Amino acid sequence: MEALEALKKLAPTKLLASLSPGPAQFAEDAYDGLEFRWKNVVFRPALFKAEGILFSLVFLYFVLAMVGSAFNSRRATAWLVSSN
Repeated sequence: MEALEALKKLAPTKLLASLSPGPAQFAEDAYDGLEFRWKNVVFRPALFKAEGILFSLVFLYFVLAMVGSAFNSRRATAWLVSSN
């Protein structure tokens, strides 16, 4: 009996209904911050604070990696020259 009820839960209509996406969610119009509009595209920077911080940290990481690599290359070259 339990197998039959489990099979009923997996009926094609219920399975397809569970896989279909929900209704579209549009941005609310009651936004009072800075926004850039171009035709149908609207960019609201205040909604992307976390992404801006993450991008800044990744950029800082790469800059420090490049500076450290250049510093290490100079030290290694100086060491090789001095040891000969």
